Amino acid sequence: MESPAQNERIELIAKALAEADGKSNAERVRIGWRTREIFATVVELPVEKVVLNPRSHRIRAQLESSPAKDLIEVDPFTEEAQAAIAELLRGANEFHDLRANLADVGQIEPGVVTATGLLVNANTRCVALRDNGARYVRAAVLPADASHEEIDRLELRLQMKRDFHSDYTFTNELLFIEDLVKQYHFTPEQIATEMAWASASDSRAVARKAEQANSYLRMLSIIREVQHMSAGKLKIVYFDSNRQALMELDEEIERLKNSDHGAAQELRNARLVGLLTGAGYRELREIGADFLDKYLIPAMEDRPGLSPHVETLTLAVEPSGTVELSGLDILEDSTPVSDEPSKRSSAPLLDLLTRSVDEEVVALTTNDGERRELQRGYFCSELLSAIEGAAEDVRLEREAGDLLNRPRDLIRKATKQTQAAIEAFREVNSHPEFDLDRMRSAVADLGTAYDALMAVMDEDTAGS
Repeated sequence: MESPAQNERIELIAKALAEADGKSNAERVRIGWRTREIFATVVELPVEKVVLNPRSHRIRAQLESSPAKDLIEVDPFTEEAQAAIAELLRGANEFHDLRANLADVGQIEPGVVTATGLLVNANTRCVALRDNGARYVRAAVLPADASHEEIDRLELRLQMKRDFHSDYTFTNELLFIEDLVKQYHFTPEQIATEMAWASASDSRAVARKAEQANSYLRMLSIIREVQHMSAGKLKIVYFDSNRQALMELDEEIERLKNSDHGAAQELRNARLVGLLTGAGYRELREIGADFLDKYLIPAMEDRPGLSPHVETLTLAVEPSGTVELSGLDILEDSTPVSDEPSKRSSAPLLDLLTRSVDEEVVALTTNDGERRELQRGYFCSELLSAIEGAAEDVRLEREAGDLLNRPRDLIRKATKQTQAAIEAFREVNSHPEFDLDRMRSAVADLGTAYDALMAVMDEDTAGS
């Protein structure tokens, strides 16, 4: 049922169209519409009369993560819901630059609006124009019988162009592609051509970019599973800064999953643990299928907040059954499960991190079976330090240089780290919580390693 406000918009737009079409110099723009191109008439509409589009894929992830989600979904055209949508649009990375540009040169390109006053694109521009005190927004008017699917397809063609308008965020792109598959039954090949990733005439490029579409869907499935594990507390926008890390994770899983499902699963879990603790991209790249056993467990044993819990935090458990997760059929094998789980696994760490999102403390069991609680921030800080140290160990092994220089290069790095330890010790020595005994034990280990190195060098020298 049409509301009085919508009827007012319909009449306003119809009158503006009639006036414009009566002029020989009326502005018109070419728009791909259905199976052909049309010339849509551009009209000037009061910025306060058009309505912001709650279905805009530019803010899908932000809307899903917003406290105002229910308010907007129940009735997106109320004054309160429209104000909430405007705030989401103001949160775009380039909103302030866009607003300044509009203040300097005005609106150059028209937006697109339905005959009922719903903006298809130019939503962010409309909010910026309102904030600038502008009275009108220019928009090309679509045919009156435009459907939701046709509007979505048009948004795809208009909004995915890389121009001055702010680009889609990573998660908004994922959600847009998900909609194309789930709602409109696009194939990966159709996505590749519609997104202008490949020309339809280039079959090889289409096939290659269709796999890119599949990759996006698999990455979204991983995100959805992690959200599910957190009972929805982890918002999708959390992953916007992890595009490259997730892309490389997907590539590694695809490389491993057919030859070693267990390794693919462990790699996936370990990298997600790193991602959720805030590890940097440089550290995440060092996490392989053997990261936990070979590097992370020793690093955890050296952290006072983690060492009493290493066994219970890394002990693999038999899967209790699969959980039905939201996602797409194409993603069913993206998180393979090994028939023979290894003795140690990153899965308990991942489970703890996801379950404790937004919690102040985490409940842990010591290696002796005693229950303890730690501040979650402290726990994550300790785990991050262990991950960073373990990643550095991976780099040291890989970047040791040629065989002849490797021993000296490793000693030089150890010398620098020892010098850094001296400075760090001077800063914390007087702190009442500093564990001097643990420091003495670590220095003793360093001395033992030094004595062993000197003995090996003396033996080899004597033998030569």
